[in-house]
Amino acid sequence: MVSSGLIERVDVSHYRLSLHLVTAFIILSVIFWKFLKLTKIQTIDISININLVKFFLFLLFLQLIMGAFVSGMDAGRVYNTWPMMGSSYFPDDSQFIEFLNLNVFDNPSIVQFIHRNLAYLIVCIYIYILFCIIRDRIEILRKPVIIIGVSLFLQIVLGIFTILSGVKIFYASLHQINSILIILSTLYFIYITKYRRIN
Repeated sequence: MVSSGLIERVDVSHYRLSLHLVTAFIILSVIFWKFLKLTKIQTIDISININLVKFFLFLLFLQLIMGAFVSGMDAGRVYNTWPMMGSSYFPDDSQFIEFLNLNVFDNPSIVQFIHRNLAYLIVCIYIYILFCIIRDRIEILRKPVIIIGVSLFLQIVLGIFTILSGVKIFYASLHQINSILIILSTLYFIYITKYRRIN
């Protein structure tokens, strides 16, 4: 990965950067999952759509990839406004037809657009999961889902500050670090929906 930034350009390849980052998160996730298994939590049924939560986790990892793309291409510096990207919702230096191009992920403006909107989708799915837990009165899941919500809210705020500040390293670093909390809290949520201590 490092060598990709030593020829003709000083930035590393955003593809290799994303692979490097996601691999690190997969390793961290496996270790954390093994740790949870050491707690010897016993199986019990809980009425929640576990596939929806797994899809939520999938979107989080997809967002990690897009975040690495944004970082690798310095895409966060292209538009430093929110909620609009410049004067419009869609970047005015790009076109929707570019989504049909294989090189769409080499366009910093489009990558930032995808990263933003994927965050909105993740929030919507989280709100639905929260609604299901409150509606079905699943008390055991309230604390874990609140932790996810707090970390998700913090992530969005940090992301907005990162954009508006012109990608200051302080906000950008916190934004990346907080993603660890989101992934781990979601993994714990998935685990506890499958395993729970029997009182």
